Amino acid sequence: MRERLKKIPHPGWRNIKTALSVVLCLLLYHVTGQDGVLMALIAAILCMQDSVDKSLRLGIDRMKGTALGGLIGVGISLLELTALPYVLFLLCIFVAVVLFIFLCNLIRSRSSIVIGCFVFLTIVLESGDLDNLYLGAINRTLSTFIGIGIALVVNRLIFRPTPERFRGKNTVNPVFHYEIHGAKHLRRLKMKANEVAELYIYPEDTVWEDKDFDLRLTRNVSRIPDYTLTRFPGYKRLVMLLDGEMYLRHDYEDRCQHEVDLAQYEVDCFKGEWDTACRGLETDLSLVVKDHLSAAMTPISVPDIFTMKNDRMESLYILEDDLKLCFKSEGKEYRETVSKGDFVIVSWFANGQTSYTLSLSHSSLEPGTVAAVRISSWQD
Repeated sequence: MRERLKKIPHPGWRNIKTALSVVLCLLLYHVTGQDGVLMALIAAILCMQDSVDKSLRLGIDRMKGTALGGLIGVGISLLELTALPYVLFLLCIFVAVVLFIFLCNLIRSRSSIVIGCFVFLTIVLESGDLDNLYLGAINRTLSTFIGIGIALVVNRLIFRPTPERFRGKNTVNPVFHYEIHGAKHLRRLKMKANEVAELYIYPEDTVWEDKDFDLRLTRNVSRIPDYTLTRFPGYKRLVMLLDGEMYLRHDYEDRCQHEVDLAQYEVDCFKGEWDTACRGLETDLSLVVKDHLSAAMTPISVPDIFTMKNDRMESLYILEDDLKLCFKSEGKEYRETVSKGDFVIVSWFANGQTSYTLSLSHSSLEPGTVAAVRISSWQD
């Protein structure tokens, strides 16, 4: 009976902290008697994430979208579009939504699209009294900021994520970051043909089904010997065989582009729009990146040491337990021990020129043993 109870899903801390943020928003607006509680509630719910750092990044991003939505909402309301014939009004709203989403993408603030649209549409649709237009817009924008702030405070003060989830963040210098994502914390998806562990997706607030990400890395374990890969038009794809056997055939417009039997740690690079058939029971790494990005996956043997620059995304997928990592930068040194299946992000997309070294070692593995895979991506 006890074992069965353990298998029953239970509310996690993010669930509880989201509910607490909602209650605090309601309490604050009840005590102050101010309007705008709905905007604060939506912002608090959207901003609550599974780490303080992620909540902060998304919170700042959504503040930008909220401010932009408020400005566009005021601008459109001043045009008094609601006085137009309804069909023409709908056409103007269509153009405004397209423009707003385009601007959010232009300033790389995708996570703010939903809440920003909500802000500017609320202002436009409730702008009957132009005398109170500015006050109403400011009130809705500030309410959104308040909801974001409450979510950030709650996430920081109530059960902060443990070091096991994110160790060593921001530990070298302001432009150097590394995160270690434990194997048991990776997001897992059960597909029809294989089991997928999503190691990383960038931007972090995107979802792969929408196909609006720049980069996505997964580890896949096939469950059936024959299956077809998901197509990703506008992307390129790299597949590395980690274990087992893997045959790939790529077709496009009824013509075979190429086919390959992959050896262990061999990489096949191909266009995401191709129809790709796979055969074999295997484990692989799959990296999908936008066409404007370049990427590489390289097996790393121990011992090894290499230099990286902070102008690209660099990461490691760990293949062996008790692997020692040593980060060195600007005279400082940081050591970590990682386990099989861990994923280490050792640099982010940035403009900094700071270089650093990373060395890998192991106390018992034979020299030359492949212990990790280095994954890199950079702007063309």
